[in-house]
Amino acid sequence: MGENLSKVRTRFGESIDGGVIAPHLDDLPERRVLKQEEVENVWAERRRADQARYLMDGVRGKGITVSTIFIHWLPT
Repeated sequence: MGENLSKVRTRFGESIDGGVIAPHLDDLPERRVLKQEEVENVWAERRRADQARYLMDGVRGKGITVSTIFIHWLPT
C-alpha cells in the first residue's frame, strides 16, 4: 500500500485543491491517521502542493489500515 501512495505522491501534490485538504485535515487525528503534531506540521507548509506532499509522506509507512483510511478520504 505504501508503494501505491509513493506512485501518486507527485500527482497528488500537484492536483489536490487546498479546499480538499483544509476541511478534512482536523478529522485525521480522530481517525488515527495522523497525530495532532503531524497535522500542525502540514499546516506549517505554506504552499498547497507542499502541504499535500507532507500529508502523503505522513501517511506512507503507517501500514495498510492507515493507508486505506487515507485513500478513502481522498476525493475521487
